[in-house]
Amino acid sequence: MKPRNVMFAVLVGSGLAAMVGCGSSGGSSKRSTPGSVNVLPTASTSTAAGATPASASAGSSSSTAAGATPASSSAGSSSSSAGAAAPAPAANPAPAANPAPAAPAAPAQPEIYGTIPPDPATGFNGSLYLVGERLVPGSVVQVTVNGTPIKVLPALFHSSELLSIPVWFTIAADYEFAALAPDGTLSVPVKLTVPNGGLTSVLGLGTPDIQMAFPPSVDTQFTGTVWLMGQEFAPGCVVTVTPVGQTPYVVPLLFVNDRTVGWVIPAPLTGDVSLQITNPTLLNSQTITLSVQGSAQQPGAPVAPQFSAPAQVSSPFVGTVHLTGSDLQQGAYAELRVPGGALSLTVPLIRVSSVEAWLTLVYPPVGSYELRVVNPSGDASPWAAFDVR
Repeated sequence: MKPRNVMFAVLVGSGLAAMVGCGSSGGSSKRSTPGSVNVLPTASTSTAAGATPASASAGSSSSTAAGATPASSSAGSSSSSAGAAAPAPAANPAPAANPAPAAPAAPAQPEIYGTIPPDPATGFNGSLYLVGERLVPGSVVQVTVNGTPIKVLPALFHSSELLSIPVWFTIAADYEFAALAPDGTLSVPVKLTVPNGGLTSVLGLGTPDIQMAFPPSVDTQFTGTVWLMGQEFAPGCVVTVTPVGQTPYVVPLLFVNDRTVGWVIPAPLTGDVSLQITNPTLLNSQTITLSVQGSAQQPGAPVAPQFSAPAQVSSPFVGTVHLTGSDLQQGAYAELRVPGGALSLTVPLIRVSSVEAWLTLVYPPVGSYELRVVNPSGDASPWAAFDVR
């Protein structure tokens, strides 16, 4: 009987070992317990039949016996007693809200810094210039007198830095002028105190007074406008031109305001001339002399011009750029190009004299350029940097 008992014990022990091996999740068992979840093989984690696994954390998994309930399904470590109710799953985090679309950038606000002239009195009649930046075509000017808005005036656009409006100051008061762009942006007002200039000035009965001419001298190649500056000029005034040793003649003037008028010279002058302004009231100014110099260079003579100019202008720009230098000949023109690149623009110059000219630009694109002056002979100045910003 003893051998048989030993044999029975061995058989029973082998059967129990086989049963335990089939219930282990860490082995290479090919069969899943009904109701369990198939997962990829991981590190061995054995659970007794009917027990609930402590966790199902990210990176590890365990098979459960039939009817067992996993304690948790969230990442991390959690535990629950056998038979305990499973905790409610964690609420999913709210999805990140979509960022609000960026608000469109506000348009650049125009600015006005001051006026030309800066100190008009009552009786001032003509164009008042407003100097600033980011001024645009189509702007109007809001006028306020002693704190009360009274009118809106159309503005003449000269450049992104200059507007002008027609005014006639008849009341001594504190004035404010603000530029209103077509897109609705309004500049901070510029303040101007206008003193009492007297009844004579208001009625235009003052005596005209020439204080200077610009340019103060011209040469025998000059054609264009000479600006006469002073005070008490009236609309409709004229200038009497007296060449040395010749018969005087009368020329109508371009009226800008009571301080500035323009004399257009259609043909070169051959010598010095005397100038006197007469208002419609028949009151005359004193006489000044405009010097006419002999041309330093004959037209077309081979000489390279030299010039200097502002390094930049602000966009949008419509107006003139002042050039000064030497040997600027009648018929000279300006060239613009991208730095070191192909020629972008050729513009004739408005020549004042051999040392002064004006370059007219109409909405040049924003960018960096190079500028030079070329005489009719083909001789050119060096390229100079010129930016439109």
